[in-house]
Formats: sequence, C-alpha cells, structure tokens
Amino acid sequence: MQHLIKAVTFETLSNTLCLGIAYSYFGHFGACLIFTGICFVLKLILYYYHEKVWEHYRPSKQDEPLNLEYWEI
Repeated sequence: MQHLIKAVTFETLSNTLCLGIAYSYFGHFGACLIFTGICFVLKLILYYYHEKVWEHYRPSKQDEPLNLEYWEI
C-alpha cells in the first residue's frame, strides 16, 4: 500500500510542477492542461521502460553481481 501512496503523491507533485512550468511559459490554462497531459503520458512510457531495463539488468536469484560494464563511460 505504501508504494501506491508514494506513486500517487509523486505523480501529484510532478504534475503540479509541470502545470506550473507550463503556465509560466504559456500563460493559458488550456495549453497548460494539454502540456501536463502530454507530460503524464510521457512519464508513464518512461517509467515502463525504466522498469523493463531494471528487470533485464537485475541480478538473478543466485545473487550474481550486477554487470555494469555496459553503462560505463
């Protein structure tokens, strides 16, 4: 239940921030709502692929070390 509460509060805060940024830039509430809606959809897509990456690169149940060579610069 804690994860759900954290997710809802985070989305509320981040979408409020997006709405504030949009209003300061556009100055029109309708445009702000469109911008915030687009941000919401993009964040959902980003979250989905973020989870997929973590699922793919997570150590197995045998506690193998996580190989981070792929991510090194």
